[in-house]
Amino acid sequence: NSDIGDTSSSSCIICSSKHYLAKCPQYISKTTQQRYSILTKHGRCYNCLGAHRVSDCHSTKRCIKCGRKHHTTIHKQPSLDKQVDSTKATTPQETVTKSSSSQVLHLNINSTHATSCVLLATAQVVIINQKGSTLQIRALIDQGSEITLITERVAQNLKLSRSHSWIPLVGVGGHSSCKTRGVTSFKIAAIYENSETLEVSAHILPKLTNSIPSVSIDMHQWQHLIGLTLADPHFLQPLAVDMIIGADVYHQIIREGLKKGPIDSPIAQLTAFGWIISGPTSANRTSLLTNSYHASMDQQLFDVLRKFWEQQEVCINKSSSLSPEEQACEKHFQDTHSRDPQGRYVVSLPFKRSAKELG
Repeated sequence: NSDIGDTSSSSCIICSSKHYLAKCPQYISKTTQQRYSILTKHGRCYNCLGAHRVSDCHSTKRCIKCGRKHHTTIHKQPSLDKQVDSTKATTPQETVTKSSSSQVLHLNINSTHATSCVLLATAQVVIINQKGSTLQIRALIDQGSEITLITERVAQNLKLSRSHSWIPLVGVGGHSSCKTRGVTSFKIAAIYENSETLEVSAHILPKLTNSIPSVSIDMHQWQHLIGLTLADPHFLQPLAVDMIIGADVYHQIIREGLKKGPIDSPIAQLTAFGWIISGPTSANRTSLLTNSYHASMDQQLFDVLRKFWEQQEVCINKSSSLSPEEQACEKHFQDTHSRDPQGRYVVSLPFKRSAKELG
């Protein structure tokens, strides 16, 4: 939300110039704590910088660094002592990543012996929003995921409209790793001209994986891969993943065509995006970070939560439960209420116009 700023007023609360608060040079020059104090002093929203409380904020924008409900300009970097020093591991240790790093569906195994690097199937795809705007990203093709996922960064960059969704995800080992931040729909296509487009529904998460592959790999003489139109021309370079294409979409992109080489060499599978490459390589390294991807919805917990809200919901028929005077008061509030610069509500009192005379 760093490109949105304060949309509630045309004048800056610091220098009174005609620009948004997030664009003010004086505001930008402050430290994170000083910016936070400025927002508190002027009663501004910590999420969109508007003239209201954050609890009343209806903006769907979130911090582009962590995906939480605060403005990017007041994002605080986590302290270093909270990060795990994996270099201290002397024996193989299997752990599931914690929410402090915002990683999901990710299995870490620290080891001291040399192992080969394995390529996971990736593709460069173009995401198209409802208005036709596009963004090229790297996607991981993962049959181990029941649903398709995208990052908060992509959703905000393309201003994708989202529906409320709070679905717990279950990762490797049955651990509930995180919860989605909404669901959205868009189209995807290959990076090549005249490629077909597919309608996709995806759940939103702050972050999906580490960069893959975990190390740079030199192009070997894999004769069976020469001349192929690759879905990801940069599949040998560690790059960020902004989308996981799950099994719900996999059947739409798979095509007939499989190319195999010698043992311990990757294979190529034809898809709607081009040829995807996956499998072992001869690249070795002494510290292995193994990526094992699997995600499924915790349907039991989701159903329990949905049933809870259905039971707690109270249906109110306003026309039958409110008296004429109460309806007039409600309309009076809707027509006259406003907010002052400090974010407080201002409304006139609903006096009776036809009050009976006393005595």
